[in-house]
Amino acid sequence: ESLINVQLAKQKLKAFGLSDEEVMHLISEENPDLSLYLVRSPFAGTVIMRHVTQGEFIENTKTIFEIADLS
Repeated sequence: ESLINVQLAKQKLKAFGLSDEEVMHLISEENPDLSLYLVRSPFAGTVIMRHVTQGEFIENTKTIFEIADLS
């Protein structure tokens, strides 16, 4: 059962966009800091609006940045 839970946790992290390397890094740390997240954009662009402040709790459905291609 614990192995299934580990696999499910890995799949969830990958669904959030973490690479295999990032997942393995979290696994290898004794006490990983899960309060810091790397935010990736689905495309290259410029941040035109920020809807979040550092340290704020957010749900995974909230829009935190707006990105635009200004070229």
